[in-house]
Amino acid sequence: MDADSRTTAEVAAELTAALRQVGDALVRVDADALLAAEVELNRAMANLTSVPYAGDRRQALGAVRQAQAALLRCRRLGASLSTVSRAMLSASAPAPDGYTRSGDHLDRAFIHSFMRISA
Repeated sequence: MDADSRTTAEVAAELTAALRQVGDALVRVDADALLAAEVELNRAMANLTSVPYAGDRRQALGAVRQAQAALLRCRRLGASLSTVSRAMLSASAPAPDGYTRSGDHLDRAFIHSFMRISA
């Protein structure tokens, strides 16, 4: 279909499809799929800025609401992925080496074995 004859509903449906691709890539934690979806998302956004014909208002509104729902899903999945990634990085980061009270260096692997528990 010619870009000049697309309605708002059709372009919003294209945007929804691209956002669903992004969301699915986030669920699978698939960087290649996410990059591929980014191309589709960019294309859909470019088409969205140049819609000459609104078409049926009710259809357009429904399609835009679906796009909003897909965008909200992407935001939530992205936030969850960021939180999990941050937690995993924090957990896997090596703890700093330590020193004893007398100034001797403690290797990280042995820090816990030197801790004293007071009763």
